[in-house]
Amino acid sequence: MGLGLLAAGIAACVSLPAVSSGQIGCAEDEIKISHDESGWGSRTWVAECKGKRFFCTAVVTGKDSGQVNCRDALANTLEGGAESFGRPPTVAPAPPRHAAPKGAAGFSFGSMLAAASAACTDAGYEWQASADGQAVCSGTPASVGVDASTTLRFCDGAVCAIALSIAAPNAWMGAYGRFDRILQNKYGRPVASTGELREGCQNEIDFEACVTNRGLKIAREWQWDSGERVLLKLGPGDGAPTLQVLYIRRRPSVAGDAL
Repeated sequence: MGLGLLAAGIAACVSLPAVSSGQIGCAEDEIKISHDESGWGSRTWVAECKGKRFFCTAVVTGKDSGQVNCRDALANTLEGGAESFGRPPTVAPAPPRHAAPKGAAGFSFGSMLAAASAACTDAGYEWQASADGQAVCSGTPASVGVDASTTLRFCDGAVCAIALSIAAPNAWMGAYGRFDRILQNKYGRPVASTGELREGCQNEIDFEACVTNRGLKIAREWQWDSGERVLLKLGPGDGAPTLQVLYIRRRPSVAGDAL
């Protein structure tokens, strides 16, 4: 399935019954579509046929490629309920409030320096601490699905913020869309979004040029009453885009852009 289908939030002219048909085993004219929603590089909808419901997701996976998956609603509920991968967030009655993150990428908030260092080196990565209360692990002890390094900030000797710096050469738009979808599946809708897809930035090559040459910045933010925040940020860097996911446990000494 080409980028023309999946990029820029998935083109509205696409026949969802057609792309759902092969996934759920029903003829196009027997399929009813509802809860159709688009996001950055992704689209979700519900397909109903012969009394069964399927949660469908389409995502950009590369410059000229994408993937569609449909999952039986009953199986989805039995295996994980509203938090299951691929389920559109608006499909069922509102789930319980999404829990705040306790850490990320194999690191936990509150871990002391020695424990965080061991988590990094035991996974085979390099660890480098600095005198300013930060440390860098060359990888992620728990896989995030792509190459990434991890920067940790310590407050009073314990991990209080975690930043994932994601490497996605030639696939920045797809990578941003993937993490946007994953975070929304896990934490619900963001409380704030900044930036928008500009004209002429709607395929992978043009998108990278828009970021590096035209200063395009896009971001999502999730917040909890207890102070935790998660930010997904993409913007220009040194000759290439930078893509980060920031996990912050708020303390007086930690600002939202601390890392």
